[in-house]
Amino acid sequence: IIEAQSDEVSLCSVVLGDAVRSALQATAPSPLLFLKRTLDPRLKEVTPKGFNGHVPITAINMLVLIIQAAVSQKPQVIFANERSADEPTIDVEGVVANHQYSKSSAFEALMRAAIAEADPAAPTLYSVLRPFSELWIGRAFAKLKTPFSRFTSCNRNFRLAGDATKRWCGECAKCAFTSLILAPFITEGEAMQIFGENFLNRSALQPLYQELCGLTDHKPWDCVGTITECRLALWRASQRPEWADSLAVKNLLPQVKSLHTEEELHTLWAEALTPWGAGVVPPAYMAAAKGIAP
Repeated sequence: IIEAQSDEVSLCSVVLGDAVRSALQATAPSPLLFLKRTLDPRLKEVTPKGFNGHVPITAINMLVLIIQAAVSQKPQVIFANERSADEPTIDVEGVVANHQYSKSSAFEALMRAAIAEADPAAPTLYSVLRPFSELWIGRAFAKLKTPFSRFTSCNRNFRLAGDATKRWCGECAKCAFTSLILAPFITEGEAMQIFGENFLNRSALQPLYQELCGLTDHKPWDCVGTITECRLALWRASQRPEWADSLAVKNLLPQVKSLHTEEELHTLWAEALTPWGAGVVPPAYMAAAKGIAP
């Protein structure tokens, strides 16, 4: 989207280790600028044994990249966070928590205001995919084809002790979500190219598909799409012969259909594939994005 509108684009990644850096550079479509961050060694001292914390990495990356952009005299920092990040992970009697809060539109607006207050001449910050749902993005991505053999959305390979060369673990919520959101738009052969197997048939992922579809107490504590999007993806996947007999569809579709009429599902599908207002996204970028998946 961005490169189609400008020839002065720098791809940047904030990384912790050399293994991740090497994996990213080997699969990136063009050279990357790497900014290395380091964890304070005292973190291990105060972290309870066996507990894996989660920092607001998007917030950290925003600030790091704003500084980098200012130093290199770039006018803007562009992220790719979608509108689905606004949905809370859990709501307990009106008290909500969102695992993706630092990816949300509300946080992005706060960050933009704070940066402008600190330096009115600072680069601008926004997410170019904010007007779009995960389903819209999944449909657009499925049309690209080229990245299938190199992309990942599994977090486990980016842990300090993770295997940066293994793109999908096949056990986490991100693997479950990515395979589900793409299912309505890809063939089984394409799924094999991406994941190495049919994840919708993978037994270990079935409880996570259930959580993603809102059939348990809360969504997974991970960066995933909305409950409605996941239900819609399952429903539409059931209409493709390669997925109709998968474990996920056979086990969960009856529950989804007990919660929504066929008419409701069609309406919700249309709404999910309709972009919201552009907001702060420049008109040229908005038009370019829409052109990927009209």
